[in-house]
Parts: sequence; structure tokens; C-alpha cells
Amino acid sequence: MVGPPPRTWTIDPALSGAREVADRVWCLRLPLPWELIPHVNAYAIERSDGEVMLIDCGGWGDETSWSTLLHALNDAEIPLCRVTSLLLTHYHSDHAGTAGRLIDETGCTLYGHASHHHFTDALLHPRQIASARARRALREGVPAGELPAYQTVREELEGIIAPVIPERTLQEGLQIEGWRVLEVPGHAPSQVCLYREEDRVLIGADLFGSAYTPYMDYGCSEDPVQEYLDSLAKVEALRSALLLPGHGRPLAEVSSHLRLWRLGIEREREAVLAAVRSSSRGDAGDDRARHTAAPNRGGAHTDPRSFGGYAVAKRVAKEAMADSRQAPTVLANVLSHLRHLRLQGLIERREEADGSYHYVAC
Repeated sequence: MVGPPPRTWTIDPALSGAREVADRVWCLRLPLPWELIPHVNAYAIERSDGEVMLIDCGGWGDETSWSTLLHALNDAEIPLCRVTSLLLTHYHSDHAGTAGRLIDETGCTLYGHASHHHFTDALLHPRQIASARARRALREGVPAGELPAYQTVREELEGIIAPVIPERTLQEGLQIEGWRVLEVPGHAPSQVCLYREEDRVLIGADLFGSAYTPYMDYGCSEDPVQEYLDSLAKVEALRSALLLPGHGRPLAEVSSHLRLWRLGIEREREAVLAAVRSSSRGDAGDDRARHTAAPNRGGAHTDPRSFGGYAVAKRVAKEAMADSRQAPTVLANVLSHLRHLRLQGLIERREEADGSYHYVAC
């Protein structure tokens, strides 16, 4: 459930820029058209032979996205012809959007994780993915009038220029130009970090950063929440001296930010569990009443005991769920926590006669 695209894909290339943030590592700050995500970081790593490995490449959606990448490379005084390899930290449109254009222009080698289907499936099979999203949203209690925001695949179709498949596969322990690959799923099944041991620099993708803003791709792996916690623990063991995140500024206080994110995920988990327990006691109140008043069409809840994922999400993040652009990502996170709690044996998911779900505490 990725959600609707931005209101416009057009961006101002002049807002991009570059600066050297570690030895032979340039951060390319690329503006984005998203209201809540104003920019993404790509990284250009200069090799001793003058060639450049680019880590991520920004989004697509409009020709201005390509101009933005060129502007940032120019600011770093890196000609496009020097880019001979592109490594995707993960398959999301803001990190991989211009990959197809970059490969066409330079012939660079593409590195990416084999678990890219969580994103590329929507590009290759948009109707099937949209239908699957609609079915699940209805089963979780999303009202029919709000369904377009939950089933859309426009963000994938418009936000990346082509469904590029890795030429070389990234996997745990692989060494590339002095950087070690770490598989760190949770945010996305395809996500990796890169670690340079000589100066303890970590290119952290979207695993964590200065502001706590997690997102978990739901439905693409067994337990995104546990994967996220395990990935944070893996990275914490490195004791990195510098984090270069996918969004935001470089961070020297790496351990404190890791703890912030781990605690944040644990608090979200407790909030979701508390919401289900409250519903099980029969005090879900107005949220449930408003939700169950809708007629039974395509899986909407009619049983007054119903407390699906949509109702849980409204209970734990009411303001965000009122925004149609944020609501699908909020629901994806809540569903990830519900899945995690089910696997821990703390809650159950029950299916009603109409196929809709509701959750109860054990």
C-alpha cells in the first residue's frame, strides 16, 4: 500500500547540490516533489582510477528529475561519463527512479538486491497489484470511498522511468570498492547498507536517520517489524563513526539515533497492541461505531465486534489517517505490527463471514 503520487512531479533542479562528506564520498542532495519528504541523498564514490560508483540516483516522474541529478553531479564536478556503476540501496521510486535513464546514458553496471519484486511487480503487473491492494484494503475495513488512495499503483508507474533489473546481485558480505554489503530488510525487502571499515562510514539508506519516520513494506516478507529490529541490531554492532542516510544530514552520533529508532518501533508496537486490547475489552468506542455503520459492500465490516486494521490505524494515528496521502503508509506500518503481534501469539486475526478481518487480543 504505497499510496497516491505527489500533486506534481515537477521539481526545481537548482535546489540540488553536492558536498564531500567523507573521503572520496560526495553526497548529492536531490529535491523531491513529496510534501513530507523534501529531498533524497544519493552518493557518488570516486575510485582511484577516476571512475565513479553512484549509490542511488533519485526519483523520476518528470524530466526535471533528470536535470536535478545532472545539476548535483555538476556541483561535485563529476561528468556523467565517469559514472560506470550504479548501486541501488533499495527499490523505492525516490532512490531508483532515474536508474533506467542513467543506464541508457552511461552504460553503467546496475547492482541491486534480488528481492526487488516488492516494487517491480507493480511496474510489470499493475492491474494485478492494484486489485490485490484493493482486496486487502477492503478486508482490513477501508471504506469504499477511500479505496482509490489504497489501491493506486501510480506512484510506481510514474515515479520510476523503467523496471530495471539488477545486472549484478547484492548480497550479505559482498565487497565492492572497499565497501561491504549488509542486507538490512524491514523498510524494504531489497534494502542494503554499505560499510567502509577503514573509517567506519556507513551508507545507511532508509534504515534510520535523524528524524524517526519509519515505513515498512507490508505483505512482501514474513515479519517486517522483526526484520527491522534485527537490521538495526546488525548495524549497531558495527559501532559506525559516521552515518550517511538516505534522507537528512550526516550523523556522527550513530548509536543514539539507532536507539531512538529501536525504541520508536517498540513504542509503535505497544500502541498497536494496546488498541487491539482496548477493542477486545469492548471500549473501542466511536472509532468502531463510525467504521461499522457502513453497509456491507465488498468486505466492509458490519459486525459491531469488528476491529480491522483500518480501525486500529485510526486509533493509533488519527491525524495521519485523516490525510489520504499519509493513510496508506500508516496502514502498512500498522499491518506490519499486527502481523508481528500475531506471530508472537499476542493477538489473533479472525475472519468474518463476509471475508473481512478483525483483531482480538489473546
